[in-house]
Amino acid sequence: MLRKLRSYRPSHATVVAWLALFVALGGTAYAAATIGSAQIVDNSIKSVDVRNDSSLGGGLTGADIKESTLSGVASANVAKNVLSAYVDSDGTLSWGRGSTVASRTTTGRYIVTFNRDIQRCVPTGSTRLAGELSVTQTPTSKNAWDVSTRDSAGNPTDLVFSLVVVC
Repeated sequence: MLRKLRSYRPSHATVVAWLALFVALGGTAYAAATIGSAQIVDNSIKSVDVRNDSSLGGGLTGADIKESTLSGVASANVAKNVLSAYVDSDGTLSWGRGSTVASRTTTGRYIVTFNRDIQRCVPTGSTRLAGELSVTQTPTSKNAWDVSTRDSAGNPTDLVFSLVVVC
């Protein structure tokens, strides 16, 4: 068995793979040890440079940032276009975003009103319990949806539901 281990020779592919690994690791280590922020272009910096820069008083604070140079958060713009309502079975608006009032008109029928025009928006909703939900634009208002809830047999019934409107 010892003779078998001594006679083992790695293939050319293994040798090349090990060589490539050492070159890659060695190059990264060399760069980390010798290249500082003075050699970095395009205004890119490392966090250690910010923490240790004496011109910043030992750190970067909110006072060092010019807000006019910052762009908006993309997801914040998306969030502005999403409205929601969580409605109890009696028609009470429990909570929501952009929803102003909800009311039960008859068994299984509700009107949910939002704080803006929703004619070009897309609604989706779900019931908390087993049941069905349908949503249609209220013909008398530009900012309300007519919601119908039904049990699994298709009969109108009062159900807790949530409504999400994407504009």
